[in-house]
Amino acid sequence: MNYTVLVHSHPYTQNNSLTAYHACQAVLASGHQIQLVFFDRDGAYHANAFTVTPQDELDVAQAWLTLAKQYQFPLHICSTAATHRGVITPEQAQFYEKPGSNWREGYIPSSLGQLFEAIQQSDQLMEF
Repeated sequence: MNYTVLVHSHPYTQNNSLTAYHACQAVLASGHQIQLVFFDRDGAYHANAFTVTPQDELDVAQAWLTLAKQYQFPLHICSTAATHRGVITPEQAQFYEKPGSNWREGYIPSSLGQLFEAIQQSDQLMEF
């Protein structure tokens, strides 16, 4: 089966992102595929490169990057949700005349259209 995953929650204030991460690990270990993971609402904070995780905690945003690289699926961030939360790409920083970008490399700025396309191409949607 082919899955699309939708994550609405902040990477560090709720366990939903971590639960989604573990669910994806289980799906992939069972031989299924991930079409893409889409982060919306507070999930957009996954792309914040300025977040510092304490050494005794799992860096959930980095764990997602590692898993995506290992299994070759994309991590999309809703651009509108990210911008509203102050998470901006280098291009947006220049456009909005901000001093710099805080976009974490490896996450892809995206739109709901790309989410809908992935859902159509998937067998199942998992939402967290």
